[in-house]
Amino acid sequence: MEVTDPRAADEEQRLIQRVVLASDTQAFDALTRPYLGRLRGYLRGLTMHDSDADDRLQTTLIKAWQELHRFDHRGRFVAWLFRIAHREFLQGARAGKRYHQAMARYDGQSDGMSQSGDQAAAAMDIETILGSMHGDSRAAIILSRAVGLTHAEIAQAMDKPLGSVKSLLTRATQEIVAQYG
Repeated sequence: MEVTDPRAADEEQRLIQRVVLASDTQAFDALTRPYLGRLRGYLRGLTMHDSDADDRLQTTLIKAWQELHRFDHRGRFVAWLFRIAHREFLQGARAGKRYHQAMARYDGQSDGMSQSGDQAAAAMDIETILGSMHGDSRAAIILSRAVGLTHAEIAQAMDKPLGSVKSLLTRATQEIVAQYG
């Protein structure tokens, strides 16, 4: 349920209330289901591993379930959800057994994972581009280009000032164009 009109926003609000007031798991599923693919894709872009992305997605959903009562409606729910995912990635990278590998990738180094086939080659090209970027730039580009969040929503998700997000996106885009045409 992408919130693009007042009726959808009202429905989102009703679902949030059902979760907060009645611990309604079906409402939580209806609230989060539309964002699962984009959340997983975002986390996959940051972790560069399917299993790590799945782990972070699971912890994101658990945290969202536990903290939904704190959602203040100042921004869109989707941005709040991606903020949790971003924080879970950072916490998982620090605490996980792959700490050094994840942080090296997050800081722009690639581990050169190998795959086969045309899809794998395209994925590797994307991973190479993302792997060459600084962590905050990578996160901002994924949230903008792959997830489709606005600059304000990215700022909310990354807990950064709007101007910083705009600068990150500008520099990241310039870097991609300079390196890859």
